[in-house]
Amino acid sequence: MPPASDEPSDYEVTLIKPAVAGTVNVLKPSALDPRIKRVVITSSAAALFETKYLFEEDTPLGTVWNEKSQTPIPQGPFKSPFHAYYAGKIAALAAADKFAADPDTKFDIVNILVLFVLGRNELITKASDLASGSNGPVMGAVLGNKSDISLVSSSVHVDDVSCMSRLWIQACLLGPITNSEGYLGTL
Repeated sequence: MPPASDEPSDYEVTLIKPAVAGTVNVLKPSALDPRIKRVVITSSAAALFETKYLFEEDTPLGTVWNEKSQTPIPQGPFKSPFHAYYAGKIAALAAADKFAADPDTKFDIVNILVLFVLGRNELITKASDLASGSNGPVMGAVLGNKSDISLVSSSVHVDDVSCMSRLWIQACLLGPITNSEGYLGTL
């Protein structure tokens, strides 16, 4: 998770708008080149479910979250930077879907959706912060800390280039798709 101000009023500017802009700023120039047939975006499975099911409530029994799930874009105020971060992921996925639905878009969009990217975090400068960010559930368990969120099994290691490369290549080799599709990225 990128650094953010602790001021909830800044979350829109520091977390949500950059997530959407990052996605749209890849798609817009791609639309200018007619040779581009597919854009593959590494996104977040967090965009598939409401944050309350990660932080506050258990998912209702029988609920299945998958790459077809649609989540309304949460509006602030947000309880924490994590809530706003996930809202940004939901908004970015919605922006990609909207872009793909535009009849003028001549390429497919594939979203590879991973929930946790584990690995070295260059923003961590103190040992006490090792269990922060998406490394929190794993490092917290190693350090004997109780996690406030459910552990999930959809993760990719940031340094495992071969796994991520395999996901990107498989996404490029998919047969025809309709506008935009998402695939859970777990290896």
